[in-house]
Amino acid sequence: MAEIFFRLAMALLIAVGCIALGYCLRVLERREQQWDSNDEPYRPLPAVESTALRQQEELVARLRSEKAGLIDGLIRAYDLSQGIREARLHIWRELDSVGVSYFQPVEDEPVDPNRHVQVGTVPTDRVSAIGRVAKTPRIGWQDQQHRVLRPADVTVWATDTADGRYSERWDS
Repeated sequence: MAEIFFRLAMALLIAVGCIALGYCLRVLERREQQWDSNDEPYRPLPAVESTALRQQEELVARLRSEKAGLIDGLIRAYDLSQGIREARLHIWRELDSVGVSYFQPVEDEPVDPNRHVQVGTVPTDRVSAIGRVAKTPRIGWQDQQHRVLRPADVTVWATDTADGRYSERWDS
């Protein structure tokens, strides 16, 4: 009974946190769009314009940094909410609303060091599979421009060597 109560409390806590983080992301995105727009109703003096432009650029950079931190926090919350389907679904929706999507490498896909992090090996006798993705223990995340925000963790097919270790070498 205590475990059920604990799981429900954790799900509620994660959901509330995600709602707050999602709201903050949308507010930051709106502010960033306002600062990026060039629809100024008046034209300030050159000295004032350069100071205002510099302040605007600093604010936009700070907002982008804060947005990246919030997105990273949501991705970590997604990882921590393993087993709590409703929380994961809510987090995924919040990330999707700001243009962040997951990617999951498929079995036998070539390992791409820009998108994958090797976390282990799986034995195989298939020479053609050596050095390719075997499994994906943790999905990766990317933005709308397909820039990797967090690479996917993958295990790689490898052959068993005489000393009991696995070799990740393959002939290409």
